[in-house]
Amino acid sequence: MESSIDGTNFKTINSLNGSSTNFIYAPFQQTDLYYRIKVTSTQNQIVYSNTILLKGAGNSEKMFAVSTFIQTAITVNASANFQYLVSDISGNMISRGTGQAGFNKVDMSRMPAGMYVLQLLNNNQKQTERIIKQ
Repeated sequence: MESSIDGTNFKTINSLNGSSTNFIYAPFQQTDLYYRIKVTSTQNQIVYSNTILLKGAGNSEKMFAVSTFIQTAITVNASANFQYLVSDISGNMISRGTGQAGFNKVDMSRMPAGMYVLQLLNNNQKQTERIIKQ
């Protein structure tokens, strides 16, 4: 098992024999970490698994605070300007638009009660929320 903080330079974190089925590992970094498995065959052929990214505990903050149970409007408190897309549960687009940093409202007064999906986009970040209109 190997890990990396940049997805390029990997370091071995544990070596297991062929009969091992598990191990415990707790990284000391609280940042994003990349992981992959390195397998060496009995003929010394080396193969790598797909690389995966696990987000660090410090990155769990959401860019947007969103009201998810609504009557007439979705409220979005954003730390920066953003774009949004509202769709019904079947994926049909209901509305789209932009918002500014700070407090914003997305009008849902003409929509029937039900469940909707709100996608918020800001630079390279995307947040998706389920909205229930009562």
